[in-house]
Amino acid sequence: MTPRLIQDLSTLACFLLGSAPSFAGTLTWDFTYSGSGISASGVLTTSDTLDAAFGGYDILSVSGERNGDSITGLAGPSGAITLSSDGEVIFDNVLYQSGAQVDYWGLYFGTASSGDFNVYYDNNVYYEFSDAAGLGTAPGSQVNFSATEVPEPATLGLLGLGLAAAGLIRRRKAS
Repeated sequence: MTPRLIQDLSTLACFLLGSAPSFAGTLTWDFTYSGSGISASGVLTTSDTLDAAFGGYDILSVSGERNGDSITGLAGPSGAITLSSDGEVIFDNVLYQSGAQVDYWGLYFGTASSGDFNVYYDNNVYYEFSDAAGLGTAPGSQVNFSATEVPEPATLGLLGLGLAAAGLIRRRKAS
């Protein structure tokens, strides 16, 4: 590799790292869940360190849609078992990387017009409980839930840069 090419690749790497959004201390996750008449998907942002009390990642924000209705955000704090303001839901807003991805306390979020929802895990089944439906509707509707971590843009850029450099080195050796 020529010194000029190495310099160009270094400049490109610095540009990729510098232009990537900087959310120090956070992880991004795509989530989806569905069940009978229910379809929701979006993005969760979590802390990047495990919560000392629960061993999962505190959910810091949520966005997306549930049955076409915009998710407006978390309906309460993260990292502590909390009772909702109307007294109908207990939640902790913690996400786990393996096994059940939300626990018995679950993810609690609000929507623009449909109310608040709690997605939780109990006895090997995920459920969605509608806060608007009231306590008499527990356990809620059975759903399939999954969350997948999204790689950081800078990581993907550096991977691409490394593959390009490896290709150039191979091409150079072949000629």
